[in-house]
Amino acid sequence: MKRAPRSFWTDRRGVTMVEFAMVMGLVALLFGAIMDFGLFMYRYVSAQRGVQVAARNASLLAPVAADLRNLDWPSAYAAAGLNAGDPLLSSGAALYYDYHCSLANGSCLNDVASTFGGSLALDTASLNRILYGLDFSTKQVNSACRASGSVGSSGGSPPPDELGLCDFYKGDLTTVEVRYTFDGAGYAYRPDGPIPRVSVVITQFQNKWIFLGGFFGSASISPGPIASSMSAQAISTLASAP
Repeated sequence: MKRAPRSFWTDRRGVTMVEFAMVMGLVALLFGAIMDFGLFMYRYVSAQRGVQVAARNASLLAPVAADLRNLDWPSAYAAAGLNAGDPLLSSGAALYYDYHCSLANGSCLNDVASTFGGSLALDTASLNRILYGLDFSTKQVNSACRASGSVGSSGGSPPPDELGLCDFYKGDLTTVEVRYTFDGAGYAYRPDGPIPRVSVVITQFQNKWIFLGGFFGSASISPGPIASSMSAQAISTLASAP
């Protein structure tokens, strides 16, 4: 007796394989998304930590804007009509500056019209110290990012003041700016000069997708700049890079 042929619609053979193939694509996309977003958060948090360390070091070092400590403040105070002890905020915009220093510019450009002109020379040693840190053995300024995973001769974690931005951030350093901004802190004729605000900014943080580039239609994402700021010591007291 012959068995009746199976109907295509009722034949259950291979169903498991078909279901696996349908679900596997979604599982792979989910896995890729978890990996990509995890790496993105790691890189972003590392870059945030990097600019915090870099800003702290910049606040203690001689300015990357090389002639910032040589600005003629007594003449500027007199031109603004300030007397000894007057708050600097009362001077209006005449005393303000906002110097942006970067490898890309090769100098420090003043973004505001003020008494102090449009640009200052770049102190390469100070900029290298902020970007690349110190050699753990010689304690001299590096001229490039150190190899990943390198530690001092004594082992362990090096102190933050020996680290540079690129110990945390492995992106394009030409997009990094060190900014010196006069925001009115201090008073006229202060013996050590006014106190600037120092910022380190990654102006174009880029994250490259590994799995999700095709899904989003872009190989990378730019969530915006990453910055950290703090008040520097008085300019005249800042130390030169070793």
